[in-house]
Amino acid sequence: MTVLEGEAGGRTPTVLVVDDEPGILGFLEFALADEGFHVETAADGLAALRSVARTPPTVVVTDLMMPRLDGFGLIRRLRDAHEPLRGIIAMSAVRGGDDPPAGADLFVAKPFEIERMIACIRALLDGGRR
Repeated sequence: MTVLEGEAGGRTPTVLVVDDEPGILGFLEFALADEGFHVETAADGLAALRSVARTPPTVVVTDLMMPRLDGFGLIRRLRDAHEPLRGIIAMSAVRGGDDPPAGADLFVAKPFEIERMIACIRALLDGGRR
C-alpha cells in the first residue's frame, strides 16, 4: 500500500465512510482502499462515533439522511468534540445545491462520480476546499 502525502508521520490517511446504504458503503470502501486510503465504515452516526473513538479518522465522508443519528447530528457532534479532522464531506441525494451543511467542509450530491469524491478527499488532505 502506498503512503499518501498529507498525513503527519507518513501514515496512511484514514477515511471514515458513514452511510446506511450497504451498496454505497461497500463501493466507497473498495474504491477508496484501491486509492491507498485506510477505510473505516459505519452504517449510522452512532456507529461512526464508536469508530472515531477507536480509530480517529483524517477525513469523514457521511450521508446526511440516516436512522438513529443522521449526518447533521454526526457532523455537529464531531465538530463540538473538536476531533482532529482534516475535513468532513457531506453527501445526500435529497439535498439541493453545492453548499455544505453547517460544520461540513464540502458537499457531494448523490449519485456521484468516484473521481469527484477522491478529488474532494485529496483537497481536504492538502488543506483546501474543492
